[in-house]
Amino acid sequence: MATITLVEDDVPTRQRLVAALTESGYTVLADVGNCALARAALSERAPDVLLVDLGLPDGSGLELIAQSRQQHPDTEIMVITVFGDERHVLAAIVAGPVDDRPGVGNGA
Repeated sequence: MATITLVEDDVPTRQRLVAALTESGYTVLADVGNCALARAALSERAPDVLLVDLGLPDGSGLELIAQSRQQHPDTEIMVITVFGDERHVLAAIVAGPVDDRPGVGNGA
């Protein structure tokens, strides 16, 4: 199963996600609520998946996406956010999340 680093500032949401992921057999390497802790976690170990919120108390998840893409280009990125507007969605896509399955997202 894949390893996951989870970045979500809402504690109840983060706890529910950790429970669901671990019950499904995934290994959660780190579950943190801000950019500073996420940067430290990403520096320690590359996860298979970075599951990241965009709106964090000390910065933007977009910065974490860019850092992950630079440090760990093989890490898949999934964005979770309450921001559903086009500006945030496009910024997240530009920052790095890519679905490379044929015919999906940015894949050919």
